[in-house]
Amino acid sequence: MAKIQGAFGQIRGKAGPWIFQMNKGAQILKEFAVPDNPQSSEQTTNRSKFASLVSRYAPMASDMIKPVWQPTLVGNQQSWGNFIGHNMLIATSVSEPDDCIVAYGSLEGIADLAAVYTTGTGDLSITWTGDIFGNGSAGDYVNVAVYDSSEDKIVAFGNTGDTREDENSTFSCKPGLTAGNLTVYLFLTKEELGSGEITSVSTSQTCEPTAP
Repeated sequence: MAKIQGAFGQIRGKAGPWIFQMNKGAQILKEFAVPDNPQSSEQTTNRSKFASLVSRYAPMASDMIKPVWQPTLVGNQQSWGNFIGHNMLIATSVSEPDDCIVAYGSLEGIADLAAVYTTGTGDLSITWTGDIFGNGSAGDYVNVAVYDSSEDKIVAFGNTGDTREDENSTFSCKPGLTAGNLTVYLFLTKEELGSGEITSVSTSQTCEPTAP
């Protein structure tokens, strides 16, 4: 509501969509603007996406994400921050795990990725085609992470010890899971002789395992 002050009809306050103010004796009229909503749809989505990424992939932050994302870092960047930031940009919905990546790089990937999960033993049998057309090598190491949608988290991850040229790997996973709930991430790493430091990484690829 507008408030009349003084004999000269100075107006202060809000009337409908307008705000009346006095500034150094001059009457100021401003249109009321609704401030940005910190709970807007986009902001709410981003908060949810961030929280999901952190809770889902935190178990592998130190042992896998840190060394694997190291080759991508520039300046003072950190592996975990780079991983989260990259997935915030590319993931349209973290409810779909294949929207996300666990590794990012320019090393040549593989083709025909497939997997079979055996509930009783927890064995995950993975196959691929290891043909080389670019910068890949026969000895590039195969790394795996397994996501379970029923728990909404990574349930197993690690270097399989197998290489590109092997074209198959049996990875020990948690028994008692359901194949249809799983997503397998696979990526390759190239390591420096002697130190074992990861020098090159392929962008992770995904597949959904079947039951035997």
